[in-house]
Amino acid sequence: MDWYALSTLDDALDETRSLLTPVQLGVWLRLAVVAVFAGGATGTRNASVSIEAVPTWGVRNALETAPRLVVLAAIALALFAVLGVVGSVMEFVLVSALRTRTVGLRRQFAAGFAPGLRLFGFRFALLLVVLVPVAGVVALLLAALGTESITLAVVAVVLVPIAGVLALAAVVTSAATTAFVVPLMQDRGVGVIEGWRTFWPTLRGELRQFVAYAAVRFALSVLAGILTSIVAGAFAVPVALAFSGLALTGVATIILAAVGVLALLVAFALLVAVQVPVTTYLRYHSLLVLDASGAAFRLRPTPDENA
Repeated sequence: MDWYALSTLDDALDETRSLLTPVQLGVWLRLAVVAVFAGGATGTRNASVSIEAVPTWGVRNALETAPRLVVLAAIALALFAVLGVVGSVMEFVLVSALRTRTVGLRRQFAAGFAPGLRLFGFRFALLLVVLVPVAGVVALLLAALGTESITLAVVAVVLVPIAGVLALAAVVTSAATTAFVVPLMQDRGVGVIEGWRTFWPTLRGELRQFVAYAAVRFALSVLAGILTSIVAGAFAVPVALAFSGLALTGVATIILAAVGVLALLVAFALLVAVQVPVTTYLRYHSLLVLDASGAAFRLRPTPDENA
């Protein structure tokens, strides 16, 4: 049996090399912008809240803090929505750029805006599938602690594996949507549900191929993460050591601040030099796997799509 996930590895490398060489600074910079937002499969975005930042709740404190919390929550939700929409649209920009070998952010962003909104809505629905059961478990645990109810505690524990299964299903669905449904949406001009209807028969008929792809993709993502960490660490550690223990006074503060800005720019350039080919290669690999499958999709679009 010809395993798509393995047979397309060299082809993905050839496609990546063909697009990125000879090096054109404009192409790399535009792809860097796309990769920052469309790195769904190659990067993660983390958020953390300090324990010390959580207020001590009482009726008075709650009333005093509530307005600020509402404002902060509104700002966070707005930022989440904007970044989510831009990231979803960039998925279509990336697919279009790799298929046509043309990276035109303005035109491709405009073309991908409508399907990007649909993709964002679908991703948001998947997020709710994860958050609602988790919120239910947390609420039950808090209620159990407040009422010392063994029954509520047992129900919460029983719901934990269910929430875990739903979370895993949402992650797999989101990854498959990004890798395979988005290209079909872009190719056919359809929405997420119609894209899944197109992809589903292929997924069912060639399930072993896509399971193999998932295993290979996981290994590639781990290697990509290690490579990016090595590059970032190789630069960040010496810079951190150089700045540690220095007393910043007077002119030295200005000089070191300038050096720090320069160091950040160099670090960004190094990360771009790694992230652009990594993102390009991983997405070419998924596109070639879809091309090799029985789905009605070809990596190279028809002439009218190139226009």
